[in-house]
Amino acid sequence: MRRLYLSLVLMALASLFFLGWTLDQFQDSDAEPSHQNEYQIYFDLMEGFAQQAEGLSTLKLAEQVSTWQRLYQLPITLHHINELALPPELEQALQGDGGLLLESDQRPYLVRSLVAHPEHQLYLDLPKIASHSTLDLGLTLAFYIGAGLLMALWLLPLTRRLSLIHKMATEFGKGNLASRVPQSRFSYIHWIEGSFNRMAAQIEQLIAENRMLASGLSHDLRTPLACLRFGVDAALDAPTPEQKDNMLLRMEQDLDQMEQMVTAFLDFAGLEKKRDQLQQTRLTLNELIVDIERQAQVLAKQQNKDFVVINHTHGVELMADKVWLTRAVLNIVANGVRFAKQQVGLTFYVRGAHLVLTIEDDGPGIAVANWQHVFKPFVRLEASRNREQGHYGLGLAIAQKVCEWHDGEIKLQQPIQLSGCCFCLTIPIQA
Repeated sequence: MRRLYLSLVLMALASLFFLGWTLDQFQDSDAEPSHQNEYQIYFDLMEGFAQQAEGLSTLKLAEQVSTWQRLYQLPITLHHINELALPPELEQALQGDGGLLLESDQRPYLVRSLVAHPEHQLYLDLPKIASHSTLDLGLTLAFYIGAGLLMALWLLPLTRRLSLIHKMATEFGKGNLASRVPQSRFSYIHWIEGSFNRMAAQIEQLIAENRMLASGLSHDLRTPLACLRFGVDAALDAPTPEQKDNMLLRMEQDLDQMEQMVTAFLDFAGLEKKRDQLQQTRLTLNELIVDIERQAQVLAKQQNKDFVVINHTHGVELMADKVWLTRAVLNIVANGVRFAKQQVGLTFYVRGAHLVLTIEDDGPGIAVANWQHVFKPFVRLEASRNREQGHYGLGLAIAQKVCEWHDGEIKLQQPIQLSGCCFCLTIPIQA
């Protein structure tokens, strides 16, 4: 917004200054020769009077001025030099041909000094020349037309960028979710364009996740629905009450599985709303590490796996939401615990202005070709990494979102110490 205001003010001032200066130069260059030509006869008369006055005495000069007034019907008068104060650079012009042309509030007049009478000057009042109304009107119109053209020239890039935003918004509304406003360093409204692009990217991501959510939910609900239908048919055909109760118990388990699945999917769908509730506070890394290690050890012991923490940070503080960051790390740790053969390792260290966490396991690993897909929700990988009972492929997707909330990133990389997967989280230390 500041850039737009400054460019508008500067453009207005520059256009007014440029046009005013140009028109003034034109008017001055046109007016001076014009006045000189129109008053030329009076310059000639004044020069003739000055030459006649050279051979007269002061008394005779006053009488001669009166004679000139009567004969030529001219308002010529004789004045003392003290009646007119002029700067030194103009005093020499008083002795030039015809004298010096001056102008008072009433009318213009000529002043001519006399060599033989240095204490006196001749004054000749001149008729006022009619103003050039046509020229003045033309200059006024030229000023406003020029100002309008310059403002139109300034507005042209702005209107083009606004038209481009309107075009991209229309295409986006028609379903082309990849529509973006191309960035330009000459744009006056780059912040609006950036906001539009960020909004479009978020909407595209939300729509893609909702489509994936609907697809995954419809796909994963088919199995428990089929089991329920089979259970209903079997319960209706059960010959004994015991068999019927057994089938009803299985149906209840299928319903529990469906309920857990729908709850997990709905929680992920509403995850973006929780971003506004993020509460970043200053906390020590030791405090965060102790909390993560305590919960991760519980997950590892449940499946008889070893969990090791290596901490290379000392006294470092972090701006983060402790609850969500802990959940993100534990989601990856839980993923490693499920597929590890025996050991899972978690390493903390600082690199520049970022906290780096690596989570490794000694499991079968993930093919490099699938590294870009592992963070997508509901994505099935090779058989060794298929989701188990109660796991719906959302843990890594949630971890990625939490890292984005903290302006960080999460990625897969080659393992450093173990032979399986190696997830790397990078979080800025200062928010």
